[in-house]
Amino acid sequence: MTLRAVRVLLVAASLLALPSRAPAALVYQPGEGWVYESADGAPRISNELVLHQQTVPYELASLYRTFDTTNAPFLKEPEVSKQGVFRGVMRFGRKDTNNAIALIWDQPRSKLYLDLNGNLDLTDDPAGVFGSSNKGMQQVFTNVTVPLKTAAGLHPAILNVRLWSDGVGRKLHGQFGRR
Repeated sequence: MTLRAVRVLLVAASLLALPSRAPAALVYQPGEGWVYESADGAPRISNELVLHQQTVPYELASLYRTFDTTNAPFLKEPEVSKQGVFRGVMRFGRKDTNNAIALIWDQPRSKLYLDLNGNLDLTDDPAGVFGSSNKGMQQVFTNVTVPLKTAAGLHPAILNVRLWSDGVGRKLHGQFGRR
């Protein structure tokens, strides 16, 4: 036998020779979840974990979307450039109209306008205006906060948004990185 096999057998034998006891039995209680229930009647210890939403300096997940642009203006729009303006609708989820957000990307001014309240008036959302330090065909907008409707209610998602066009202005491409 090799020395390594002898060590493994010694470690296994010592673990089996030294029994340890759990502080209490782990029992599932409907409505409470998994709890420790001691035999001596001591109070139960719940395994509850409280999560807090935090923004991290890196992207947790990223997705690409391509969406059609339109030349038709929205109900109300801010003053935008004469050329290089893209209008479209971002959808989060598969064909989910509950999470559709109208957008205008004014490429020459490096501005992104989002309709956060969903009324197709892009002039009444001061929190929906974002600027990019990039100039040119591809621009990145950081810390873009959008409200997403879920079964548990409305939750903000903080994104990095990278936009570029197909060159002829028919398609708008986006990369959305969740932070």
